[in-house]
Amino acid sequence: AVGGAHVPLVSSWWLSRKRGKETWVKPVIDTDTNSWCFQTVHGSPPDVGALQYGTRAGRAQDFRCILTNTPIPRSYIQTEGKKGRLGSRLMAVAAAGTRSRVYITPTADMERHALSSEQDASVRESRETFLSGALPSRAMVTGGVCSAYGLSSWGQLFTSRQLRSLIVLADLVDETRRRVLADAQQTDLSLGERLDVGGSDALAYADAVAVFLGLTVSRQTNYASTLCAWSSHPKDELPKQVFMRQALAMTWDYAETNLFSSSGGNFDKVLMYTSRALASVPASGGGEATQGDSALFDEARQSVRTVVSTDPPYYDNIGYSELSDYFYVWLRHSLKRVLPSLFGTLLTPKQKELVATPARFAGGQKQADDFFENGLHAAFQNMIRTHDGAYVFTVFYAFKQTEVTIRGAGDVQVASTGWETMLSGLLGAGWEVVGTWPVRTELVAALKKSVSALASSIVLACRKRPANAPAITRTDFRRLLRQELPRAIKALQKGNIAPVDMAQASIGPGMAIFSRHSRVVEADGLPMTVRTALQMINEALDEYLAEQTGEFGPDTRFAVTWFETRGFEAGPFWEAETLAKARNVSVEGIQQAGILHSSAGKVRLLRRDEIPDEWEPETDPRITIWECTQHLIKRLEHQGEQAAADLLARLGSRAEPAHDLAYRLYQTCIRKGWAEEAHAYNSLGAAWLELTRLAAQRKTKGPIQESLL
Repeated sequence: AVGGAHVPLVSSWWLSRKRGKETWVKPVIDTDTNSWCFQTVHGSPPDVGALQYGTRAGRAQDFRCILTNTPIPRSYIQTEGKKGRLGSRLMAVAAAGTRSRVYITPTADMERHALSSEQDASVRESRETFLSGALPSRAMVTGGVCSAYGLSSWGQLFTSRQLRSLIVLADLVDETRRRVLADAQQTDLSLGERLDVGGSDALAYADAVAVFLGLTVSRQTNYASTLCAWSSHPKDELPKQVFMRQALAMTWDYAETNLFSSSGGNFDKVLMYTSRALASVPASGGGEATQGDSALFDEARQSVRTVVSTDPPYYDNIGYSELSDYFYVWLRHSLKRVLPSLFGTLLTPKQKELVATPARFAGGQKQADDFFENGLHAAFQNMIRTHDGAYVFTVFYAFKQTEVTIRGAGDVQVASTGWETMLSGLLGAGWEVVGTWPVRTELVAALKKSVSALASSIVLACRKRPANAPAITRTDFRRLLRQELPRAIKALQKGNIAPVDMAQASIGPGMAIFSRHSRVVEADGLPMTVRTALQMINEALDEYLAEQTGEFGPDTRFAVTWFETRGFEAGPFWEAETLAKARNVSVEGIQQAGILHSSAGKVRLLRRDEIPDEWEPETDPRITIWECTQHLIKRLEHQGEQAAADLLARLGSRAEPAHDLAYRLYQTCIRKGWAEEAHAYNSLGAAWLELTRLAAQRKTKGPIQESLL
């Protein structure tokens, strides 16, 4: 409430951004009564930018009042939320049309039905019992926690109607189990023991069916919560799942799915995911899974040679146990009688989880760090004791956390606490990195929407380091990095690793050099730390990417240097002319190349929205690698992959340099903090494999000049 009136907090007014069928929500304000309502509008909006951010102040979490246009700071919203003063209003209704969705302006009757389950007894009971557990705080989970806005328990993450539907589904799990058991007893199966104690007859069969249904209901909650945002993207137009990332971030405008419709997030589709997974399980044979503490050595298993592959914890980056409670509370409600040994606690156990979360320790960050580092070292030591040396030991790591230390103008060092701690434990236990494989584990669509989302898991292949491994000096280590790292980076680029992953992926080959030696000796005689080694690997990566610029031609080298200093902002003509002369070109010539604007003593690079849509590389008399990269991105963003691939096929020998330039510019943007621009270059890198596949299917229109500018 602001000034006595309740106003909406909306992150986007868009319903559909499909070209020719744009649909959006318009707030209609009645100044006489100081009130408002929502209206669904079809057609191209007058101000696209205003729709994108709703009532937010740009990308910030501050808002503005639609009645007075006054700011509403985040701190005020958090205070009001904790007082229980946040509510919901129905913005629009999406319904099934003849060939596509139709969007309807909500009526008062529709809104009344949307809140019709508010007084349901089962809803009230669930919020007071199994959903009454406290949500994690920001100190426990990074990346956004809705508890800051007053949503303090698991039950508050669902509307009453969502809760009513989910409770019915959860209760049907046990009813279905009883029916399956009755049917199984009509066959030649004996009653047998429960699944929880290793049974394999009628009781165990009924329990197994219940487990799969319980997992389905738990998964359904990911698509039936007030944290499900609406995607207006032309290829989506559906509710997003809660865990688009490892967080419980606040969602200001959410979508409620009809679980029995044919739209995204419906129960049939979620059940299909379970059945598909089950269909892939072998029908014969068996396996055994045990759970234990990896930091505690089991002498009874010392004689058993094992092949170890691990995905270690990520320092303090992800609060897995806190976040898993979102699903656990529903699994326990459905399956605590089926698998009592797994659901003995109200929430997931957290005391022994190997994470460096200071909120769990009285001694704060120091105690959390010691707990994590000691536990990780002990776990890696146990693995080296039991691992079969005939096979490599593999470590999957998909973690991005950087600390940037600025020591002076242009002197930036980057280190990763997560990588540093993991590698310190790994190498300290006696492992040596012998190979690195980036494995594409994320959806390309997700990469195009986030500049920070890693595309790959980095797999480190390790063996036990020989006892007679030699020592080298810091100078030797730097020399070996300069000799070996460029080959590894080039191989990664040719393998189409996304630019966002390059810094993480280069750690592997760099640490392979570091770890094959017993130690790297600093000038003072002390051993080099893993942190210092990581910083030197990052420096070597930057040096290599900078050296690649020399292959791009003078016009592009000018553009890269100017971009690193000014971005797309204007600078003085004399500065540009001095830089151009150093590249043996002129500002006038670069302007003729079509990548620069010069006027009134000011010079700036052309933005992508200023370069011509219909650009013909075959007829461009002064084609540059800079142009090739920018035009590929523009076509990818505005016309899609096929259009970008068509252009790629026509670039000939310039295609790979354009790809290399995207890596260089991405690194520049990350150092400068230009997130949106970095996103553009990462999108091109993430889509490159598909673009080259599509380009291979297209015949090149004709030859183009081969000089690089």
